[in-house]
Amino acid sequence: MKRREFVVQMGKSLSLVVASKAILTQAAWAKSKNLLSAAARRMQLNAWSSRHLSHFSLANEAQGPGHFLVLYELGEGADTLAGLDPRIHQKGEDEKDFFIPYRSEERIRFGESFLGPAASPLMPHLADIGVVNGIMMYRDVGHESLSNFLASGNPSGMNPRMSSALSFCEHRGHGGVMVNGTSDPSPSPVQQTSLFDLSNGSLIQDYQQIKDSILEEDGSSNDYFSELVKKLGVVASAADQMSRIKSQIDAQNPGIRSEHAWLAAAFASGFSMQANLLPNSDAPTLDSHSNYEADHATAQVASWQYLADIMTLFKKVPYGSGSLFDHTTFMAYNEFSRTPYLNAAAGKDHNPLTNSVLLAGKGVQGGVVVGESQIITRGKSVVNEALHIAKPFDFESQSAVAAAGKGQKFIDPTNVAATIAQIFKNSLAPGSFFEPVAASVPYLKKILKS
Repeated sequence: MKRREFVVQMGKSLSLVVASKAILTQAAWAKSKNLLSAAARRMQLNAWSSRHLSHFSLANEAQGPGHFLVLYELGEGADTLAGLDPRIHQKGEDEKDFFIPYRSEERIRFGESFLGPAASPLMPHLADIGVVNGIMMYRDVGHESLSNFLASGNPSGMNPRMSSALSFCEHRGHGGVMVNGTSDPSPSPVQQTSLFDLSNGSLIQDYQQIKDSILEEDGSSNDYFSELVKKLGVVASAADQMSRIKSQIDAQNPGIRSEHAWLAAAFASGFSMQANLLPNSDAPTLDSHSNYEADHATAQVASWQYLADIMTLFKKVPYGSGSLFDHTTFMAYNEFSRTPYLNAAAGKDHNPLTNSVLLAGKGVQGGVVVGESQIITRGKSVVNEALHIAKPFDFESQSAVAAAGKGQKFIDPTNVAATIAQIFKNSLAPGSFFEPVAASVPYLKKILKS
């Protein structure tokens, strides 16, 4: 899709919700016999349309196997020293410079590098994951803003996450973006479907009620309404297919989380192509600022376990010529890391000077680590406290350097977004437009599967 067409379609999709509200006030809805009173029904359908109709005009029937994207937000500032970017004390360094709750031998060998013990749930998938370390977030402007920076590639906080942008550009998947928590906070015309609404049956019931009401209609002179009738029938049928696949996944994988089964079914059925996920809602917080040794590693293990369980399931679900995992790109991210030393409350605070991202699945070269961070000890630091900070990066050699020179800068979220764009470049239909950042932004070639 060309840029101008993209903007026009954005406007049309936003106007769809407004138009649908007017349609739902028509007396035709009063003919439905099996729902609540006509007035209550209009209110119900008005609210439902606001949540679900904006994406329908954009959804096309899937053509061939899809390429899926899962954005997984660990959230709340996971300490990279405990997980994706571990290190041990070198000569002249001690716990007042950086505190680590593990011994050297407890680290997990990962290619030519290591992962920290907090990332142990990822061990079954080491051959399929890559890590980007030393990502500069620049300054602490809050959880949500920095989270959206990494998820969109834009520091303004106003751009949709890459999952929403990709969903809009691809025009595939009637369910839009699947979510299990907070929806995309940025303005987006793309529908976001709750996995928990699917799990408790409310959303499927909504689809069925809408379909039943539509089938009772005897036509309308309004062309838009006729189109809406057709689309809702297609969407309801797609939801039925998703439900059947979900039942098969449950039967073959007893004990899995319901929302994981719904996600796999949504992708395998073509009902959705993208997801924004958070850790399990009952997982302990990563942002405690106190009692780090007792709490943080445990919380981070739980967060990685949630993602590892999804990847394990996806490897078991047949899709195309392989598994669902083979057709899915995962990006696990975090708004910032944490300060290296313990504060007065034996906790760690926000640190935007370095960060890490995990990439996995389709298009990702497994066993690769790109980028580095460094510890500046308190004795060498100009602020008289130790710093955990990203190293500058040479995009030509694809390696970290001691000091930035010509053509060298820090890896930041724009480079991560450019890398995701490259991964999806060959998966898009001809003419589709997905460019979360400018084409001139360098990407991380080393982590891409050749």
